[in-house]
Amino acid sequence: MLKDDPAICIENYTGQNVEKVGIFYTKPLLLQHRRHFSKEAFEVTPMEPEVVIFLPFWWISKHPPQGVWESREIRFNSPGCQETCTQYAQKEFSLTWDEKVA
Repeated sequence: MLKDDPAICIENYTGQNVEKVGIFYTKPLLLQHRRHFSKEAFEVTPMEPEVVIFLPFWWISKHPPQGVWESREIRFNSPGCQETCTQYAQKEFSLTWDEKVA
């Protein structure tokens, strides 16, 4: 974790400041769902014991999932994700070429 200095203000859904949050954030994390990739840094905050991660509204707006309400299959097929989020894997893919031919 990295420290915000100064801490940033984080509000709850009623617009009130939440105490003891906005102090730490993560290094950029690579999130992958099948062929959809996203690399983002996130604020660290206490969560309910059964919650591991909570994707903020800004992330959902940037990567709108399809199929969430119709089925159990989540897809990231928006034009923006098709253009940018699938290309990320290609930029980060390392390939070692072995010129030895048997």
